[in-house]
Amino acid sequence: MDKNFRNEILSILKNPTGDEIKKLSSYHESDVADAFCELNEDERKKLYQTLKADYISNLFTYLDDPSEYISELDSEQLGNVLNEMDADDVVDVLEDVDEDSRNDYLGLLDNEALEDVRLIKSYDDDEIGSMMTTNYVSLNKDISVKMAMKKIIEIAPENDNINIIYFTNDDNTYFGALPLKDLIIARENTVLTDIIKTNYPILNDHEILSNVLEDLKDYSLDSIAVLNENREIIGIITSDDIINAVDEELTEDYVKLAAMSGEFNEDETVTQAVKKRIPWLFALLVLGFLVSSVMSLFETVIKELAIIVYFQTIVLDMAGNAGTQSLAVTIRIISEDVSNKVIRKIIGKELRIGALNGIIVGSSSLILVAGFLLITRFSTYNFPSAVMIGLTVAIALIISMAASNLCGTLMPILFKKMKIDPAVASGPFITTLNDLIAVAVYYGVAWLILLT
Repeated sequence: MDKNFRNEILSILKNPTGDEIKKLSSYHESDVADAFCELNEDERKKLYQTLKADYISNLFTYLDDPSEYISELDSEQLGNVLNEMDADDVVDVLEDVDEDSRNDYLGLLDNEALEDVRLIKSYDDDEIGSMMTTNYVSLNKDISVKMAMKKIIEIAPENDNINIIYFTNDDNTYFGALPLKDLIIARENTVLTDIIKTNYPILNDHEILSNVLEDLKDYSLDSIAVLNENREIIGIITSDDIINAVDEELTEDYVKLAAMSGEFNEDETVTQAVKKRIPWLFALLVLGFLVSSVMSLFETVIKELAIIVYFQTIVLDMAGNAGTQSLAVTIRIISEDVSNKVIRKIIGKELRIGALNGIIVGSSSLILVAGFLLITRFSTYNFPSAVMIGLTVAIALIISMAASNLCGTLMPILFKKMKIDPAVASGPFITTLNDLIAVAVYYGVAWLILLT
């Protein structure tokens, strides 16, 4: 926020006279919310006495944690504010308070608001219905353009999501949608059913959010209707809801790819963070022991050819990087439902990519390793022996990178087949697994080429 804006808004909020408060309408609510958080409790309580309930409710929607402030309102103010808030915002508040406060807040809602809140809360957190708002405009498809505009003007003060107007049949089932812009420019004698878009995108209330998220992003609409099993409109998903859902999904995947359980929370305690991370760290520790155990099987190779240990990190790092790249690509593709044919195509493609990358990187490493040995160890290694060690590294890279790509592809596919979130096949997990593969391949190739 602009520093001057912040200072101006703070000045108004700290001295909330009638004339000064009117000036708040010239600022965006998000900027006002940022300044609001800088007030102390006494200043906020003084402000509540001046602001109208509808403005406070709108202001609270821009706060990261409105429950922190909403408890500062007296009972009458609280009831007015909660009834002015959209039902989905009320649900968000209820989720962040204790059970006693939750029951008290529900008791302050009028019948209509209470019904809307209970409807949204009836859905599981991963269902579309849990994210919808009941703030929308719905009209009968058979009314005139003039009457439609009149009703919208009447409804608009209570329903501000009017960029898209929804239309129903006589039996209240969904008929179609129309952007407000198209309604405004329509001639008065235009028949609405001729311009209503009957094939507009819709969502079912019990659809799983993650399954339709990509489609929602593609539409770039202000809102999309949510229908129940009877094809009745019960709410809408707004563009803000979609943005928040995408953000939450990205955060969730990031956490999982970092090999942690649970959701990211910047306010969590050290103990809570440890509890989330330690299970995966123990799992990775076990895999690390497996890597060490595999290395111990090649003790003879290491004793005879200690020089090859120098280049172990090259093989392990490149294999891990290749596997992680393949993992990221695969998770992105299979986030949507794909056929077995597509899956086979993905596997074949990633295997070829891994092999080709391995050949390119391996060829380069042959030259680099051989050159390094001839320059720094010329007294110990002649040209043929330097080339053979370089060839060992090259072949190990080709095989391990191809195998790691395959592993990075198969793991998330396998997880999805098992009905487990593919993101659980986390980056550190895949990297450690690929270390296991790379160690076995590297020392196995060294034994075959250099000692037999």
